[in-house]
Formats: sequence, C-alpha cells, structure tokens
Amino acid sequence: MNGWHTKDGKMSHYKFLSEDAFKKQEEQRLFPSLLEIAAPEKNSKDFKVYNEASYRLSYKELTDEEKAKNRQVVTRLENSLELYQKYIAIITADGDLLGQAISSFAKVNEDCKDGQIKLSQALFHFNTRVLDIINRAKAKAVFIGGDDLLILAPIYNNTDNSTVFNLIREIDEVFNNSMKEFLGDNTQILYPTLSFGLSITYYKHPMFEALDAAHSLLNGQAKESTLSSFLKDKK
Repeated sequence: MNGWHTKDGKMSHYKFLSEDAFKKQEEQRLFPSLLEIAAPEKNSKDFKVYNEASYRLSYKELTDEEKAKNRQVVTRLENSLELYQKYIAIITADGDLLGQAISSFAKVNEDCKDGQIKLSQALFHFNTRVLDIINRAKAKAVFIGGDDLLILAPIYNNTDNSTVFNLIREIDEVFNNSMKEFLGDNTQILYPTLSFGLSITYYKHPMFEALDAAHSLLNGQAKESTLSSFLKDKK
C-alpha cells in the first residue's frame, strides 16, 4: 500500500508493506532480491550490506551525508557485477494436452478415472522433483502448482557453468519422465508436454513488463506451436 501523508506541513512518503517487510533487516527475509538471484556467486554478506543501504535510501529520512554514504555502498556492489549478473530470467511453464492424455489413457486401459488419478500422481511427483532442480540451479520458485510454474533464475551460474537453458531442459526432462512413469510407457498414449515462456530482463526493468513478456511468449508462440503440432499429427 503506497501513499503520502503530511508531516510538519511537508509531504512525506510512506509504504506500509515495505516498512513491514524490511524494517528488521537483521532477520531472515522470505525472498531474496532480484540481484541476489541474478548473481548467486556473490558473497551473501555483500548483499546484506547492499540491501540495508538500499532500504535506508528508500524508506529512511537521511542527511545529505548519510545519503551519499549509502549511495556509495549501493554503487560499489552494482559496479562489481559482471554484465550477465545484472539480468534476471523469468520462466513460466504450463502443461499441454492434459485432457487428451487422459482420453488416450482411457482408451488403452478402459478406465478414465484411473487416468485422472495417474495424471495427478505424475504431476505431484513432478512438483516434488522440480523444486530440487530449481534450488540446485540457484533459482527461486515463485509458484509451483501441478503443471504451472513461475521461476526467477540467474541467466548464468559460473559455479557449475550452467545457463537458464540448462534449467529449462532439465525441468522438461523431469516432466516427461514423470508422465511416462505414472501413465505407463505405451506408444498409444498421448503424453502431456510442457510449454515454456522465457523473459530475460535487466534487473531494474519494471517487473510487471518482464512477467507480461514471459506469459505472452508462453500463451502465444509456445502454445500455438504445440497446438499446431498436435493438429498436424491428427491428420
């Protein structure tokens, strides 16, 4: 909740949610900043100092000297980053052809209800495994729900020489394996697939625009490509 109020005849900015979330910087935060996700190789102590300085500049009444000191802290860390560490990857994912998978399973096994149960089990298995994959990649899961994913990830991690594309490939592989494990390995079953949307954006870029770009790619090009392939195979 953002707003303004008057204090001693002057306009003073306040932000209820931000104050509540960050007023105790020494406590463990529930979610890291975008820069912490984008640059997992950096020392966490550096980010602690950086976050405290950023917080003070945004929400504290400081003297000109205090502002200058805190800006120096912020600038020092930002200048120490590699170019790739200033960009964040936003991954969205959504399952395709789930209804068709249940129908094809029912034709093979003559049991639609069992197909629904197997698919639910496959998705649950996928969710438990994909969280480990995300954490190993130093990424952060914002949302995991069945076949829907929203992930913030570094575009490159030099600790294991991996990129965001390695992460997407591994997620896709685990999804496919989970489907076959629970639905059964049968060429007559139409297995669900996973479509992805990926937005790579500068860490200071408006987040809502970056999210919109990832969702647009997912619901536009990715889904349309899957549907076209499905309809082509049906002919």
